[in-house]
Amino acid sequence: RLEEWTGIKSQTLDSLLWALDNGKRQLQPNSVVVLDEAGMVGTKHMARLMEYVADVPGSRLTLVGDAKQLQPITAGGPFKYLAEAYGEAKLANIRRQAEKWARDAVKDLEAGRAGEAIKSFSDRGHFHLSESRPQAMAQLIEQWKKNGGIQNPDKVLMLAPLNVEVKELNLRAQAERIKAGEVDPDRKIHANGVFFHVGDQLVFRQNAAKELGVFNGETGTVLSVNPLLKRLTVLHEDGRTIPVNLKRYSPENLQLAYASTTHRAQGATIEHVHVLMGGPLTDQHMGYVQVSRSKISTHLFCDRDSAGEGLSDLIRGLGQERQKTLAQEVIERTPEPA
Repeated sequence: RLEEWTGIKSQTLDSLLWALDNGKRQLQPNSVVVLDEAGMVGTKHMARLMEYVADVPGSRLTLVGDAKQLQPITAGGPFKYLAEAYGEAKLANIRRQAEKWARDAVKDLEAGRAGEAIKSFSDRGHFHLSESRPQAMAQLIEQWKKNGGIQNPDKVLMLAPLNVEVKELNLRAQAERIKAGEVDPDRKIHANGVFFHVGDQLVFRQNAAKELGVFNGETGTVLSVNPLLKRLTVLHEDGRTIPVNLKRYSPENLQLAYASTTHRAQGATIEHVHVLMGGPLTDQHMGYVQVSRSKISTHLFCDRDSAGEGLSDLIRGLGQERQKTLAQEVIERTPEPA
C-alpha cells in the first residue's frame, strides 16, 4: 500500500538490508530512503540503515512513524531518541475517524487518559463487558455480523492480543459465513492447522513477490482448492487470480483474514474494527493502536476478569506506558560521580 499510495518503490526493511549487505543493491548518490512505521524498528536495524545512508553522498533518511504506538520487538527505541535529538515534524489533526468523539478518544489514549477514553466508548454503547472471555468473543462476533462481516469481511476486522484468540475468532467467523452460505463447507483444503474453504478470506503472511506477486499482509478470496495436488486458487485483493502451490509456498504462511493481532494491524485502515481487550499485553501503546484503526466505528469487548473491579485493571493497563529507550539515554541521564 505504501508503494501504491506514494508511487515510491517499496520493500521491507529486512529485505533492503539483506540486499545491501550482500551487494545485491546499492544506494545511489542523492537517494532519499523513507522508512515507514519507524517506531517499531529496533536499534541494530536502525543503525545499519543509517550507516548505509550516511556512506552515500547527498543521501538522506526520512523516518515516518509514531513513537507512542507499538514498540519495537527487538532491543531499543531509537525513533523517539532521534526525533528528540534532531527535531521532528508532527501531524496533529486526526483524519481517519469520522466522528469527533472517536478522534478525541484516540487522543485520550495517546495521552494515557484511559479512563476518559473508555467512558467515551461506554457512553455511546461501544464498550461491551461480558462475564467471561468466551462470552466476550461471542458478543464480538455478533457485532462483526451486524457491521457486515459475513458479506463484506474486508471491511470489518476483529483484533485480539494473542494468536490463540485470533485463531478462535477466525474459526468462529468462518463458521458464521458457512452458515450464511458465503463459504462452501465441502470444498476445502487443510493448511496451517485449519481448513480453508472456497469463499474464505485469507491473508498471506510471507512475501513471495517473484513466485506469486504477493507481499506479507495482502489478502484474497479462495476461488478453488485441490487437496490432492495441495493447490488453491486465490482472487487477490487487487483483482488478480493467483495459483498457490502449497508445496512451494509454505502452508504456515496462510491465515484466515477475519481477525488479526494488534501488532499485525498497525498501519491498517478499516471501516469497522472490533477489539477483544484485556490480557497481559495490555498497555497504552496497544490500546492507542486498537482504537485508531477504523474510519466508521470501533467497538471494544472485554470480560470481567480481565477488566477488574470497576474496570480498574483494564484502565490501569491501558494507562501503562512501556516506552523503549536507548542505553545512550540512560547514560545521558546518569549524573557523573562527584
